Amino acid sequence: MAPSPHDDSPQERARRHLDGGTPAEAVSLLRAMVDAGDTRITVVHDLIRAHLAAGDQPAALTLMQRLATAVPDRADIQLQFAGLLHHDGRVDDALAVCVAAARRCPDDVDVWRSIDRRASQTGRHRMAFDACRRVCALAPREVASWRRLGITARRARENAVADEAIDRWYELDPTDPTAAHLHAAHHGGRPDRADPRYVAALFDSYADGFDEHLGKLGYRTPEAVAALVARLLDGADGAGAGAGAVIAADLGCGTGQVGVHLRALVGHLVGVDLSAGMLAKAHQRGCYDRLEQAELTEFLVQHPATFRLLTSADTLNYIGDLHPVFVAAATALLPGGHLVFSLEAGEREPDDGYRLEPSGRYAHSPEWTRRALATAGFAEVSVEGSVLRREGDVDVAGLLFVARLPGTGNSPG
Repeated sequence: MAPSPHDDSPQERARRHLDGGTPAEAVSLLRAMVDAGDTRITVVHDLIRAHLAAGDQPAALTLMQRLATAVPDRADIQLQFAGLLHHDGRVDDALAVCVAAARRCPDDVDVWRSIDRRASQTGRHRMAFDACRRVCALAPREVASWRRLGITARRARENAVADEAIDRWYELDPTDPTAAHLHAAHHGGRPDRADPRYVAALFDSYADGFDEHLGKLGYRTPEAVAALVARLLDGADGAGAGAGAVIAADLGCGTGQVGVHLRALVGHLVGVDLSAGMLAKAHQRGCYDRLEQAELTEFLVQHPATFRLLTSADTLNYIGDLHPVFVAAATALLPGGHLVFSLEAGEREPDDGYRLEPSGRYAHSPEWTRRALATAGFAEVSVEGSVLRREGDVDVAGLLFVARLPGTGNSPG
């Protein structure tokens, strides 16, 4: 029963203090109630809230542990305890609490979702996969459940289950660009490129933890691209322009991982990306003179004869047919300008130029890419193999390209 508006019990006075921003007074009132033997869940829970609001995380955690021990069959309390442990940096302990809760409350879908989330964060891909299967059994009409199962199944190398999950996801929501793209990827489809809405949504979802995630994958492409650029600008490959003369654009700039390396090498640097979330992170890095939210081909077409250098690290993997990109790049570059970019090679070379992989990214043939560059007007092309990063303890093989337009390279820039 809801309290009367005139209820002046210590608990209600404490809640008013909490709402009014005076948590210390709330702690005093609620602590007195608990010390007097009032250990109702709502009272203890309010005291935990008050400790948190007052900035006393240890006291809140101690109380939460006692409450969770007292009511082991309350899944909501167990999940709150896990949340406090996680916030305290005790992620493994938080996961253990969730696993214990699942044994007592096996039909609580939120418990299994919590196991998935925390197992994924700690690299326990098999545990996350098993939790997601349970979520799908409990919530078979929820699109998000099948989406997560598709992701965790791939990480656990359960490819058949991943196919089934993506099929179910697509069946439930065929208008979702991510579902449509991954459905094509898992069924041998060959669209010319990933839907820009899929790419933007994917990287918006990654933005907050992107740099940390790539650090765990041993991401090396930004440094490799920057090293190639440094060689060019040193004149080893005939670039013939000092840093101050170089106007450059970083295509698919993400959070600025390439930009931080390019900053000292060029005079003016533009970052371009589809994802607003990524651009916000790039802005925080402060390495770009200008940032633009745009599809990269459209951006290039709108800036003819502007740049001496274009870079793109792990972005063209989301485009299959690269002909339009290369033509647009040739349009945007000054004579003698360079395009430096990476591609994924795939476990086997594509038979017909490019192949959409189950990851949702494209693998490209180096010879097909050379021909596409030549068709677009690039006269000098070099390519070298590289390990781009690691995924699931497997090296992701890549290709690093440097392509040069004909010309002296002395146009004003």
